[in-house]
Amino acid sequence: MLLAKDIMKVNVTTVDKSASLRELSKLLTEKSLTGVPVTDKDKRLIGMISVRDLIREEARVLGSNLEYQDIYELFSRDADPDGASGVSTKHLWVEEVMSRDLHTATELTPVRDVCKIMYSFNVHRVPILRDGKVVGIVTAMDVFKAVAEGRRFD
Repeated sequence: MLLAKDIMKVNVTTVDKSASLRELSKLLTEKSLTGVPVTDKDKRLIGMISVRDLIREEARVLGSNLEYQDIYELFSRDADPDGASGVSTKHLWVEEVMSRDLHTATELTPVRDVCKIMYSFNVHRVPILRDGKVVGIVTAMDVFKAVAEGRRFD
């Protein structure tokens, strides 16, 4: 049986809950990621945050007619798209926007069950935990890769 530990990434990029959304957007852009686990000072998982969360929050603050070239540009500019002054989400913190509704697995969770989590909760990444700390992550692309390689799930 194919287990999460067989396909997970082990060098997981995380972000501290106290990081600004500007810092987060830079991290996501530099590492070509679309989301990361959020940890506290003890490196325990406390949330998840993704580009989708950032765009949703920016749209809420500035309005839904946003035009930008990349996520870093969106959170680096000094004003909204119309040039009006005001509060942009770049002044917010990861902790304020992250999802606290966590869907996790362990290293011994069958990949089939990880897929069920992704499908049931419409998530693209599942943190793999040991004692509350992130030891890996399985993304939808990891599952696609396993399928493409002909790996058996049962």
